[in-house]
Amino acid sequence: MFQTTFFTSYLSLYVKEQFNVNSGMLGMLYSLTALSYVVCCVLAPMFLGSVPPRIQLSSSIWSLMITFILFGPSPTLGLPNKYWIMCISSIFSGYGFCMPSILFTRVVKDRLTLKYKIVEGSNDALEKRLNDLNSLAFLVAQTFGTLIAPLIGALTYEWKGHRLTCDIFAVSYLVISILMTVFYTGFKPYED
Repeated sequence: MFQTTFFTSYLSLYVKEQFNVNSGMLGMLYSLTALSYVVCCVLAPMFLGSVPPRIQLSSSIWSLMITFILFGPSPTLGLPNKYWIMCISSIFSGYGFCMPSILFTRVVKDRLTLKYKIVEGSNDALEKRLNDLNSLAFLVAQTFGTLIAPLIGALTYEWKGHRLTCDIFAVSYLVISILMTVFYTGFKPYED
């Protein structure tokens, strides 16, 4: 969500200025992100169903780190400032954005079911209400991200420019991935 909220406006200006691409080529960059997101949302549950959620989330955050390294492209790593590298980054972003979306509702539902000892199928009204609240919680979290991402991104962009902003966010995703891998509790039941 961060990429589509913050980078859409600034990226358009940056790409037009740096690469002199037309609107169609710019649209392709955004379409690749959306296409990879849709493809990953369909395929990831089929291929990653037996992979532990901790690994799924951690790998999606690693994918976002790679996205930002390529999206700069990273001057710190000496990557050339080429449009085709930015297009490749859009493909990586789909997996990084879709996995948290898929896992969020499942993790919350499983946590609530375990904590309150809800037996699936025993109370349809309660399950429908939990599903509604779960969807609402996901949308609120996503919307909160779209509120703060432009602010953080704009400040960083003004401070360091496009390429170093991407490096800064790549490092932040690396830190988040390490923390997620070490501290994420997965589906363990709550202990009262």
